[in-house]
Amino acid sequence: MNIFRRSFDQRSKILFFLQLPQDLDLFIPLIQEAQKSFALNFEVAVLDYAIRKSPRVTSLLKQHQIKFFRVAKAAVLAGLQPTLSRIRALVTASESTAPAHQAAHALTRRANQAGILTYTLQHGFDNIGLTYEDDVHPIEQIRFASQKVLIWGMLDSLHPNVTDETLHKCISVGSTKQLEKASLIELPKLNKPLIAVFENLHWHRYSASYRQRFLEDIEKVAQTFPLATFLIKPHHAGQWLTQRYKGKLPSAPNLIIADPSQKHWEPYTAPTLLPQIDIVITTPSTVAIDAALAERPTAVIGYELELGRYQPLPILQSQQDWVEFLRAAQHSLDREQLIGGVKQFLQKNLISINAEAKIVELIANDIV
Repeated sequence: MNIFRRSFDQRSKILFFLQLPQDLDLFIPLIQEAQKSFALNFEVAVLDYAIRKSPRVTSLLKQHQIKFFRVAKAAVLAGLQPTLSRIRALVTASESTAPAHQAAHALTRRANQAGILTYTLQHGFDNIGLTYEDDVHPIEQIRFASQKVLIWGMLDSLHPNVTDETLHKCISVGSTKQLEKASLIELPKLNKPLIAVFENLHWHRYSASYRQRFLEDIEKVAQTFPLATFLIKPHHAGQWLTQRYKGKLPSAPNLIIADPSQKHWEPYTAPTLLPQIDIVITTPSTVAIDAALAERPTAVIGYELELGRYQPLPILQSQQDWVEFLRAAQHSLDREQLIGGVKQFLQKNLISINAEAKIVELIANDIV
């Protein structure tokens, strides 16, 4: 029997809970698959924080004709919203005991107590509790209330110190992330090559020296390649360069800062920008996966960080490394080699790039 043709009664609803703006990139393909498979037997709840933080949340949901309702964070934490009557399965995109994920965590615990099936997705390449830890987020202190944690790669892609409790919850499915066509606004006509430099420097993993070297190197390298365009893209939520940093901004005639707080740039996340980008340089982040999906030459800024998980992508340790990578990315034969490394990186870390059908089938089989 084809599970997508089964009839679900009114109690068999799936609740998708979106708590962070970046959850959108994982959820939209999944919800679209659920639209095909479950008809109207699902709901989408969006945290008020996500709506306030990014106008992109409501605009994209409406653009994709996804109905949703708003819930207040305080009410979610108090166990008052959303109602769980008739809900059979809860899906979150970012749930854990970390403070940033507390709304989804509280809701998942409530759903577990009500006998509801609970799932959460791996939401980043360096995902605390799964593939990454540091002094602030020791891996043994990060827990997931969800009964199943759906991860991008094989189990051996997890951190070697992942807890047994978490390991036993993990199921390898791949990622639902997809590249988007940037249809909301068009980039202005810019000189080629267009080099995007992504920063998530708000993260505590970066030292003051790392941040200072980033600022110095991007300015000097932009001056070294005056005919290229450098587009600095701060993290959509963190916005370290444009909101938190109070010093002198890097400056060059061919350097543009895509400030997410400005209406013009707010719709552009990595998946929307990358189809228009020629070369990618990024601080360690999921952008490396996004750029690999776009098959763009990609390098990761390492400096003093240990970034073995990002190999075989080039790891930039110095300003000269930036220069050599950019020269290679503009040379046809070297560019082919770089793209070959990007494909290896993707194959090593994702078992599937279209996991939404697999996830919907998994949930459907669990419900029945």
